[in-house]
Amino acid sequence: MKDENKTKEQLIDELVELRQRISELEKSEAERKWAEEKQRELEKKYRAIFENTGTATIIFDDDMTISMINREAEKLSGYFKEEIEGKKKWTEFVVKDELERMKEYHRLRNIEPDVAPKNYEFQFIDREGNIKNILLTIDMIPGGKKRIASLLDITERKHAIEVLHKSEEELKKRVKKLEMFYEMVVDKKLNVKKLKEEIEKLKEELVKYKIQ
Repeated sequence: MKDENKTKEQLIDELVELRQRISELEKSEAERKWAEEKQRELEKKYRAIFENTGTATIIFDDDMTISMINREAEKLSGYFKEEIEGKKKWTEFVVKDELERMKEYHRLRNIEPDVAPKNYEFQFIDREGNIKNILLTIDMIPGGKKRIASLLDITERKHAIEVLHKSEEELKKRVKKLEMFYEMVVDKKLNVKKLKEEIEKLKEELVKYKIQ
């Protein structure tokens, strides 16, 4: 009878222990589900930020394969996400003359991250073969070898600067010609008051176009 009571006590203890274990497992499962839900929420927020940065943004792997792009990157490249993600490498969008330089930066970023530049310009080729001037900002994603890069199209800005430079050169030529003419008429002791005023106006106009 004593042995039988002992067996019952053992069974009760085992049952209590089993219930505690089940409770721990249920708690662990609840925590796992909570963690998964939080992870999904973070991923959703990250995706929203990634898609709405206002700048073309890509994420690519160590082998240079592009794993993610946003809508602005679609517009810049002329390709849909499905045509790029997991299928194309960033090297396909770089002009030949700059490819080796950028590959070297990519290599350095693995071994000496502080040496590889995080901001630089390069020429980008879109789907139609159009060449665009891009200001690139790039860095490693912590905890792995993936990179994230933003690509700002500065083609129009560079064109505007070129136009300003050209205008500046033209104005310099005009001022130089007027100054030469002024010297000629002074030698002839002519009244050149109006001419001097015109030269000063041109000089003021030149200052406006001057690029600091």
